[in-house]
Amino acid sequence: MPHRADMYVLPQPRLDRIENYPETGEFMRAAVLGLGSAHPSVADVGGGAMPGLYADFVRQNNIDYALLDISQAELDKAPGYFRKIQVDLTAPSEDFSARVGQDKFDIVYSHFFLEHVQDPMVVHRNIHRALK
Repeated sequence: MPHRADMYVLPQPRLDRIENYPETGEFMRAAVLGLGSAHPSVADVGGGAMPGLYADFVRQNNIDYALLDISQAELDKAPGYFRKIQVDLTAPSEDFSARVGQDKFDIVYSHFFLEHVQDPMVVHRNIHRALK
C-alpha cells in the first residue's frame, strides 16, 4: 500500500511568471484602483522584464508605472510602454533619490525581491523616501 503522503503530491509552482500568482495581480489591480486617483503612480521594484501589471491595464487606468531594477539588461526586456529606472535599491539614500526622486509614488510594490538583498532596512528606507 502506498504511503499516505505519496497519495497527495501537488504540482510544484513555477516562480518565474507573475501569472502563477493570480491573487497577487488581483490584489495589485484592486490596490491601484482603490486609490481613487485619476493618475496613480506605481513603482515595481525588481520588476525588470516581468512587470507586475500588464501594459493594457496600465494604459487603460492612466497609471504612471515605473520599473525599478538594478539590471539594465532586465529592464531592456520589458515592454517599451513602461518607464524604466536602473537603480540599486541598496544604494545610499542620496544616490537612490538622485535616480528615483522623493515623494514620487502612491504605491511601491515588489515581488520576490527582498530575499536577494543583504540589508533589507536600507531598501525599506529608500522605498519610504520614494513614497508620497
